[in-house]
Amino acid sequence: MKKTTFLSFVALFLFNSVNAQVLWSENFESYTLGNVGTDPTATVPGKGNWYSGMAYPFNDVVNENFRIEHESGRGKYIIIKSTMIDERGVYNENYRFLHKSIANILSLKDPTNNIIKLELEYNYHFSSFTTFSMGIGPNSTYYHSIGMISDDNGSVTEHYLDDKNSLPYLLITPKNWYKTILYLDLDNNDSYIEFPSMNYAIKSTDKTGSYPYNLFTLNQFSITLGTDDNFYDSSFLKIDNIKISAINTLPTLNIIDLDASKFNLYPNPATNILYITNSENISVKQVEIYDATGKLINTQNFNNEAEIQLNVETLTSGTYLLHLHTNEGVAVKKLIKK
Repeated sequence: MKKTTFLSFVALFLFNSVNAQVLWSENFESYTLGNVGTDPTATVPGKGNWYSGMAYPFNDVVNENFRIEHESGRGKYIIIKSTMIDERGVYNENYRFLHKSIANILSLKDPTNNIIKLELEYNYHFSSFTTFSMGIGPNSTYYHSIGMISDDNGSVTEHYLDDKNSLPYLLITPKNWYKTILYLDLDNNDSYIEFPSMNYAIKSTDKTGSYPYNLFTLNQFSITLGTDDNFYDSSFLKIDNIKISAINTLPTLNIIDLDASKFNLYPNPATNILYITNSENISVKQVEIYDATGKLINTQNFNNEAEIQLNVETLTSGTYLLHLHTNEGVAVKKLIKK
């Protein structure tokens, strides 16, 4: 459910709590329904000072691809829709929303609040290989971005942070709303992405960009939908409740910091016992089982064993995420229970 509409830019600091500032927020409730863009070349701003267009000018695009829509129980949101390019089936479409005033917003922050927090909600449907990314950076370069990748069947295969870190096997259902949060630690040159519904976060190892940060290089917020889809309205990305804050302390995050591909699960799907092994003799000390909503279902402890047997007999049929806690970090694997 939507909150009371915020002004697009906040001239005075709004404090959620001590030393926390909301610098900019947008929930689109003040917008009229219909096209957002006025210029598909992304050189003239449309509603709310949003620029909309294609990353590649040789591709065809119309303002109809960028709209304000409404759904019951939520309210208004912004949407990017894919469309047919031409009879040749031109691929690598990149639909892009841009907001170019982030530097002015960040200049309002208190000097002690050097962690930038970008949060938003998204809803997607992909009908073919598609990428979705959003981030803060200078001009069109994503110095810090978050996103997801789908396969040719439209299923999300991984989330990523700064194109360097990725986690497969996410429990994400198309046409449902999810929240994600990007943290930029300006003092320590670190980035984090958090998925609250899945109860984990990733820390970036990518140090591309300008360090230490000059706040005025962080002058653009962007959302991009990239797809090779050639059918009308078959892929879309909805965005809502965008908020950029400045805080002084990074919250406690459940960091996933171990490559999940090192672990093998069998049988999967499983009925009663699931075997977990790895070829690098990594010792497992605990396994947490989460359901598709991010709820912790069960915790099982082990005596730092490289090969373990996980009892899944009492789980109901469905898909789960296993958080494997080891002496080297935490990994996430997907389990399907028969």
